[in-house]
Amino acid sequence: MKQIVGRKMGMTEVFAQDGTMYAVTVVEVLPNVVTQVKTTEKDGYDALQVGIEEKKESKVNKAEKGHFEKAGVKATKVLMEIKGDEMLSYKVGDEIKADIFKAGDVVDVIGTSKGSGYAGVERLVLKVTDLDTTDNKVPSLITDVAITALFQANTCQDTWETNLQLFSIN
Repeated sequence: MKQIVGRKMGMTEVFAQDGTMYAVTVVEVLPNVVTQVKTTEKDGYDALQVGIEEKKESKVNKAEKGHFEKAGVKATKVLMEIKGDEMLSYKVGDEIKADIFKAGDVVDVIGTSKGSGYAGVERLVLKVTDLDTTDNKVPSLITDVAITALFQANTCQDTWETNLQLFSIN
């Protein structure tokens, strides 16, 4: 199985001869430089370590510098491993380019999401002791309409929760 590492650039559309529109993903494929060949005898599995996108010399730490000097290649920003029997014919320093694929080849694309960190449910905790007094400090997250509704609500807990849920919190 042939493999190569690329970066998603975006989406666009392509029109066929009959006018049918197809949504396509644009993938930028820079030359993949083989930095290490992993073997079953030495590493326990067969794979290629490839690097893409050159890195400034000043941004490379000593460990990375030694690794790239041993391979005899320039330092790269991204290191990834690719596996496959067809890929093991490459040697350290070889470049793998997009021309390994031909027009009409079926390609299986695997992507990794950048993620959005902890995107949990927003929670709003209100402590309102006595709704009749004017000294209450209400958090600024609530809109003016919700504040008015809270002060006009009955002191019954069910009514208060119902009124709070009716208004959006901006």
